[in-house]
Amino acid sequence: LQGALGDAPSAASAYRGAIDRFERLADDKSDNVEYLRQLAEAYSGLASVVPDWSERKQMLERAESAISDAIKLMPKDVSLFIRRGDIFKALSDQRAGEDYVMAVQLDPQNVQGHLKCSAWYAEPIKKSLRDPERSIHHAQRALALDSNAPDCHMQLAIAYMKNDTGNTVRQGAGKPSIHILSDPDLPLKHYTRAIELAPERPPGYRARASFYIWIGDYERALVDADRALSMNPNDVTSRKVRAMAFAGLEQFSKARTDYSAVAKSRPNDAEAHQNLGELHMRFLDWKAAIQPLTRVVQIRPLAWYIYKRRAKAYLHLGEYDLALADLKKAMEITPKDTTSLWWIGPSSLEKAPQDFRDHLVALANQKVTVADPGTYK
Repeated sequence: LQGALGDAPSAASAYRGAIDRFERLADDKSDNVEYLRQLAEAYSGLASVVPDWSERKQMLERAESAISDAIKLMPKDVSLFIRRGDIFKALSDQRAGEDYVMAVQLDPQNVQGHLKCSAWYAEPIKKSLRDPERSIHHAQRALALDSNAPDCHMQLAIAYMKNDTGNTVRQGAGKPSIHILSDPDLPLKHYTRAIELAPERPPGYRARASFYIWIGDYERALVDADRALSMNPNDVTSRKVRAMAFAGLEQFSKARTDYSAVAKSRPNDAEAHQNLGELHMRFLDWKAAIQPLTRVVQIRPLAWYIYKRRAKAYLHLGEYDLALADLKKAMEITPKDTTSLWWIGPSSLEKAPQDFRDHLVALANQKVTVADPGTYK
């Protein structure tokens, strides 16, 4: 795998080359755990860089199959359960939680297993699976096992932060929400301790910056994000955090520049593409907004609210048939959402022809099908 990655001109071709080499060895290595582990890494690595969701899903499923075969050969290998849990999580499969729990059942002293359980219960794929108390318990257990590990302090901070159900203040498009915590000093203490334990590494500063963004302290967030980037200018996650800080400070041009770099490096980062699209719209750059918003619905086909955002961009570009198609798609996903179609605002409709407006009214009443393409050209 390392050899293939070293020779290839791009990550995708590197992983494809590795997969090709592994698959040619399949007959001789199918009962070799390390072979299966590396094959799974090649599949999941390719999944992380390909833009098409169907191919990404296929690669993740193959990775899961390879790890599952390895587990059959070594059913008590904790690392295999943790790795399969990560793959299930990428597939939005709740079996991820089951694998993380199995890891700590097999080895109650496994720090990584407790950290994975804590992260899972803090932010599972379904809200019904969320369990803040278990998240805190597993993070505390990990910290008790290794009190000098920055990751343990950071995960406990996240668990405390997610358990503090204060008020949330929604802000304008492209700006992060603010969360009013009852005790912000509790998670902050652990974020700061993580930095003290590894002051030369970016993750602690990046994590604390994310916390400052969470509570709306954007100036401190920017300081920490800049510090992380000064240590590693190629750290895409730190750049994304800084983009959020810039947006919070309403330095939208700088935020757009950072989000553009993140979106280029991470074709499957839906949040980065969404925020980039929102910022293009803030600058009334409707044409530029189309591409990142389109990427979001490719990654998340059921993101009905993005179809409505893209509809607004199409409307300003005079693409009335495409705008109407997007509004209809949003309503197909959420049939009860009718009145919110009007958030596009009267200013967006000023130049729209009357028949389009009539069609929009009918659509809001769920009595319309989209006309043939070209009707509103």
